[in-house]
Amino acid sequence: MQIQSYGNYGYNNSKMGLNISRKEKKRSFGSLCADATPNNQDAYAIYTLICPDFSKMKCSSTRIFRELSSELAISKLLNPKEKSEIRILGSSDGSEAWAYAIAVKEEMGENAKNVNIQGIDIAPYMTDLSNTGCLVLSSIEKKYAEGTGFVSYDKSPLAGKGWHKYLTKTQRPEKFNEILEKYPYTKYMECDPVVNKSIGNGLDWYEINKEGLPEVKFECADMRNCVKPNENVDNQVYVIANSAAYLIEKNPNDFIKLFQDIKQQNKDKKNVYVVVGNLENRFFNSLRGMMMQANINSLGFDHVSEKDLKKLGIKGNKEAASKIYKLNSFN
Repeated sequence: MQIQSYGNYGYNNSKMGLNISRKEKKRSFGSLCADATPNNQDAYAIYTLICPDFSKMKCSSTRIFRELSSELAISKLLNPKEKSEIRILGSSDGSEAWAYAIAVKEEMGENAKNVNIQGIDIAPYMTDLSNTGCLVLSSIEKKYAEGTGFVSYDKSPLAGKGWHKYLTKTQRPEKFNEILEKYPYTKYMECDPVVNKSIGNGLDWYEINKEGLPEVKFECADMRNCVKPNENVDNQVYVIANSAAYLIEKNPNDFIKLFQDIKQQNKDKKNVYVVVGNLENRFFNSLRGMMMQANINSLGFDHVSEKDLKKLGIKGNKEAASKIYKLNSFN
């Protein structure tokens, strides 16, 4: 079955000189499990293959308000009176970093000032865009933040918490025009094949209302070189959700080495957490993934249990428990 086009975007693999079908090309783990909803991730995987630019830029499918509750869990696990840093490795367009900032503010109130958040991404256009404090969001994300229209997300403790008050609709930032001139393929930030929406048709630019939020900064760097902790904080959090899986494709040892380096460099920290995502979890279900999971556990990283999360008021979200590791201080 040949994939011809998607919605209003008009990309056609035959016109592009490609002839890719489901059976003709082996899809990578990263493209197959890219940020997409379960009912259409297969189509999205094909889309990333037939559009060459998507090897560098996979559109705006990153979600600021995810249906899972890692942001809330971390905000509850951290002591609000202690200094903490949340470092997002593979921060993409900044959505995840801002989601953590908002969750921290909602949970900690004035103590949010004790937390700083750093986003790291290897792509310079991503960090340039992230530093504007503006995001491309879909109507789906907005309704999720408001708690309207998406019953399937009601199980998440984040749904309908009023996060939309941190979003102000705006125009395309001038900085994005500069980024477009230098990196033309970033035009795909303004269209999303996963939800079949584009700017003016379900997608809009939003500015983050930063008042009262923790400090958020973005830096262009390779995540593998960015595990050295902040010396000025008591607690260190590393978020590698849906980013480290791309390292697995290139070299599985790079993923384990992240955990090794985190353990080695955080010996003096009070609490150290590592958050992984759906891509990593799916990989752990494979034979090779289970072996890697055993290696992670042997380094002294234990799952934060569902029972522990329930004590913090997070109920009925098993996937949140499987996404967070804590470094055992006795290891």
